[in-house]
Amino acid sequence: MNTNKLLAVIVLTLSVGMFAFSTKKEIEIVKAKVNFIENELSTYTKIVNQDDSMGLSNSFFKNDEIKKISVQMNEGKIIKQVVWYFENDQLIFSEQKWENQKDKTIVNNEKIYLIDHKLIAWIRTDGKLVKNNSQEFKNMESMSVAYAEGLVQTLEE
Repeated sequence: MNTNKLLAVIVLTLSVGMFAFSTKKEIEIVKAKVNFIENELSTYTKIVNQDDSMGLSNSFFKNDEIKKISVQMNEGKIIKQVVWYFENDQLIFSEQKWENQKDKTIVNNEKIYLIDHKLIAWIRTDGKLVKNNSQEFKNMESMSVAYAEGLVQTLEE
């Protein structure tokens, strides 16, 4: 292998490694923010938006700033839970978890991590990251940011 090819392989390997390290580091930053919000929940104002046989929906505010929205819907034998975490009225993390109540298996579990309205990671039920250069990833980014902005706007009304 000539020197130029070897150099190209090394640069490519380091680039991929640095991207993976950067993404992992950013995920850890978001996780720390989510943990902080969870630890502070008891100090936030809780608003019960829905609590009936169909499900439960709560919003948590620090002063006028939304910090967390959680929704649980009962759909037959499937319990669907979705949670959104916010910082400065921007979505930073969301998790969707669907569980079969009969056998306690997870039917669906997806997580998205965002920083400054940018999707940094999307983890599917199988635990694998969706490639950040895929059209599917780009669609999720625009959809999740728009949906979160709509949630915030609805709560502010």
